[in-house]
Amino acid sequence: MIVVMHRIPVASDSAEAFAERSRDRASTIASGPGFLRTEILRPLQGAHYIIKTYWRTHEGFARWTRGESFPRAYAHRSPTGGSDPYALEIYEVVQEHGVLLLPVRGVDWP
Repeated sequence: MIVVMHRIPVASDSAEAFAERSRDRASTIASGPGFLRTEILRPLQGAHYIIKTYWRTHEGFARWTRGESFPRAYAHRSPTGGSDPYALEIYEVVQEHGVLLLPVRGVDWP
């Protein structure tokens, strides 16, 4: 399994619009071969959001970037208002522990 992380600077006055676009984009990414899940991390301090997508293999992610869904997912990309460069990093998961809790729509978590 691999994790693709986008570290994206977002100015505070663009944060809500950025989060909305990211949620909308998630359904397009989910159609990718080997896609597992997405996480959107909002910073508690600073201005960098992290978007993590999980894929079964690097080949599946690479295939998605060459497919029809990739340009659609980024067609309406707008400036984030940040001054730092955008960063993309790809990692292989070599070890994991714990239980993955997935939110259920309409259920409040403690």
